Amino acid sequence: SLHEGQRAVLVLGTTEYQPLDSGATPTSLTFQVAQAQVGVHLARLRIDGIDSPVIDMDFEPPQVPRFLNRTVEFT
Repeated sequence: SLHEGQRAVLVLGTTEYQPLDSGATPTSLTFQVAQAQVGVHLARLRIDGIDSPVIDMDFEPPQVPRFLNRTVEFT
């Protein structure tokens, strides 16, 4: 959960989106993505500059990166 004073943003590809203030709680954030580029974008949550994991470190063999299914598609 998010602690008071922490900064959270949604990152889609290389673009950051700020959470909406209304309805935000330590366990729930809402984002509005206006004019998103069409396509599939890697999605991650960035809290105080640290991104959520996107590579499955449990996958074998470890030298072949396998991305977690954390994408958003806009059509």
